[in-house]
Amino acid sequence: MNAKEDDELVGEMDVFITRRLRPNLHIFQFPVGLSPFASSGDMLINVRTKPKHKKFEFEVAFNTESKNFDRGKSEQIAYIANGAHNGEQPYFPDNVMNKQTLKSIEVNPTLNQYVIGVISDGNADSANNESLSHRTKELHLTPLSSVMQFRPSFNYFDKSEIRVNKSSLPAKEDPAIFSDDEAEVKRINVRFAGPDEERLKKLRENSYSYLQQQISSEAWVDLDFHDCDDINSQNERRLLLYNASNDHDNEFVFEENSTKSQLLATSSKANSLQPTKTLSLSEQVRTMIVNAKVLCFSELKDYLGNLYDESTVLRYLQQYAMLVQGNWVVKSEILYPKESGIAISPLTGIPIDVLCRVRDYIMWLFTQSHNISRKQILSVTKIPEADLLMILKQMSVYNAETKLWDFILPVDNDFIKRYSDVVTRQKMLWEVRYTQLDRSSKGRRDSGSLLDNAKFSSPTTAPRKRRRSRRDSSASGTDLSENECKETLSDKKKAMSKRKQTTKKK
Repeated sequence: MNAKEDDELVGEMDVFITRRLRPNLHIFQFPVGLSPFASSGDMLINVRTKPKHKKFEFEVAFNTESKNFDRGKSEQIAYIANGAHNGEQPYFPDNVMNKQTLKSIEVNPTLNQYVIGVISDGNADSANNESLSHRTKELHLTPLSSVMQFRPSFNYFDKSEIRVNKSSLPAKEDPAIFSDDEAEVKRINVRFAGPDEERLKKLRENSYSYLQQQISSEAWVDLDFHDCDDINSQNERRLLLYNASNDHDNEFVFEENSTKSQLLATSSKANSLQPTKTLSLSEQVRTMIVNAKVLCFSELKDYLGNLYDESTVLRYLQQYAMLVQGNWVVKSEILYPKESGIAISPLTGIPIDVLCRVRDYIMWLFTQSHNISRKQILSVTKIPEADLLMILKQMSVYNAETKLWDFILPVDNDFIKRYSDVVTRQKMLWEVRYTQLDRSSKGRRDSGSLLDNAKFSSPTTAPRKRRRSRRDSSASGTDLSENECKETLSDKKKAMSKRKQTTKKK
């Protein structure tokens, strides 16, 4: 009996998606031992939020009767935090540190990859009077808005420090000491808006201090806590179930014959590749390749159907992806576009252009071999391991036997034989891109970048060196167009003709 026969189908259920609770549905992750819901909310004092900026705060009470509670130390902390009241509301009214504030930090990026699922009995047909045992199971999914991690806040120490700093400042002079004849001189600055005023304004609005100011200016909104068995909680949970009269955007609608092939696609993210038919062909191809990261051309044609010409699909595909072993991998500049405003890696904070160069290098390695070594890439690129693993998981899988990373899809020999002209053009593009990567790594050795020792050498054979043109030397390491490839080939032809003329003269 083979593996397919062993994989028995044990049940089927309809899948629905609803978004009624999506804007207000979050995952909360609390430190160990500080969850306010550990004892049915008995330790919860207050909950408040800043809905516009997705900020949450929980005030959690300590068990002061516990044998592990140090009352002397808690009174000392409360004394420092409260200080001399001077009409201010004390942070700890009981003069004992008997509570802890937990502040939320949104985990970025969530990428909308989390959902909450509820399995329920389907609605029985009242006309046929079916029994409960014959009801079909239904899976209802609701996307989550964000993931929040909570950390202890020690802002009461900040308040005590501010109080000490204010008391140490020298007293301001009384304006009354100035006579009428000797009025205090005030300096007036006159500013004129320049041509770059709008650009500077946008830069200020994107600055960290401006964002912090916007967050601070938003007022806190108090929330009410309801236990899981409360009638309000039960009513809210009912909104997790799909309702045909309220949910008009159900995306899980497949034809009966195509359901299995849709769910069992070879790509790791094929479940998110159902194209939006309202988009243009270009946007459909872009959406699919960005979501899947790696696609074979036959899979792309199956999803698009026979509505479009193959040459048109290939033309758009080459705008957004590069050919690797007969398959298509999304370009780094498409996956991390400059207009998105993301300048650093979401995992470690390294510059995004460095991340793109390393990703291009890994893609190029896969054009030379079906498997690559993670240690070799680390020794060459010197980037954080977390970023490297993120890139590798996009296009490869780890082989425990060889301890190497294998390309995620097998070589598509059918595409290579059928579209030889596209394969030839992609080889030329990879040759130009390799040269740009090698030159970029050499040019940055003196700048102290993360690619100081990056010598982009092939594990097998290096590509032919070419003469650099003036136009090519100014190209970036990640942006590559058809015109650049043509100009490079033209420069080669000119150089060869000059050599022939020189030889004839001699």
